[in-house]
Amino acid sequence: MPDIDTVSHSSQTNVARGQVTSNAFAAVLNNAVAIVMKAGQSAGLNVANIDQLVDLIPDNVPFTPGTRYPLRFESISEEINFTSLVHLVAFGAFFNNHIAASHHNVMTMFEVAERGMLGLFISGKLNASRLVDISLVDVESAFGLPLSCEEQMENIPAYISVDAPTKPLVEDIVKCLNDTGRILLNRRCPSLGDLILNEMDKKLLASPASAGAMMQLLAATFPAFNDLGFFSKATALTAALYWTFKDRVPSLDFSDASDIGCPSDFDLIDFFFDMGVIEVKETSDTISAELLRALAVVGGRQIRSRILSKRGLDYSMVDLDMIFREIQASRKKTASAEDRPDRPYHAPRSFFF
Repeated sequence: MPDIDTVSHSSQTNVARGQVTSNAFAAVLNNAVAIVMKAGQSAGLNVANIDQLVDLIPDNVPFTPGTRYPLRFESISEEINFTSLVHLVAFGAFFNNHIAASHHNVMTMFEVAERGMLGLFISGKLNASRLVDISLVDVESAFGLPLSCEEQMENIPAYISVDAPTKPLVEDIVKCLNDTGRILLNRRCPSLGDLILNEMDKKLLASPASAGAMMQLLAATFPAFNDLGFFSKATALTAALYWTFKDRVPSLDFSDASDIGCPSDFDLIDFFFDMGVIEVKETSDTISAELLRALAVVGGRQIRSRILSKRGLDYSMVDLDMIFREIQASRKKTASAEDRPDRPYHAPRSFFF
């Protein structure tokens, strides 16, 4: 199992050596541009297909970003805590095929994370003390990810129990939750939600509410959010906290919310590849996840610019991220497996996507 504290980061181009600054989102874009520029001809963006995708973007955002879960929370900090923990464990693109098999192709990894945290929430408070005690069996049951499976013995009409393909993912989720709980206990903080609320309220006393400050807090405090160069999971949670709580929590009503970018995860990479926006000219053995993620960041910004210049629509990257994922979900419902392009790359095992 990779160690969440020492897991290798593919990006060697630093964003202030992993420290998110006030211009965090510009730094992520600059980092991505530098990676793409160094890549040469191995992969790139197709301008014609970007224009075709621009034509598919609706004139109005057809939904309101942000999710309020239909659960009975005792406080706003408990609701923030639940939302944050869902994003904390929403990784596992490396296991997508096995997740699809476990959940009959009807749930994404993010939906599995929601289901899992809901199961854990129902069985007890998700405070720091609870997180450090979460076990493999707890996650197996709540997330619906088996630890073992039956395998027929060769040349013998009998079965033995072996590790399931999803067991490493269960182990990673447990480590992520346990480590987060220990960090919170060391800071004498009851929960992740309490830490976010308390720290952001303190910052509001000195300056306007800032998404950049939110990113800095997450990345500086929790290794699971410190995705050097991209900060994808921190970006996703920052956007979710803004859209879900901005009308109820002043310190989460970010003045720089329009600067938040798209999370550079493999859902977005797959969408851009399927739409022909990302073109890969080498095999999966030579195309790095770093380059694919950088192309997704740069491609998203180019699409935003083209939508503004071609159609006069000034969407934020958060708006577009939601639209991209809605289009992808709609395509999955109507397309057969044969319609999906073969993807000449694969997601590596990571805590960040």
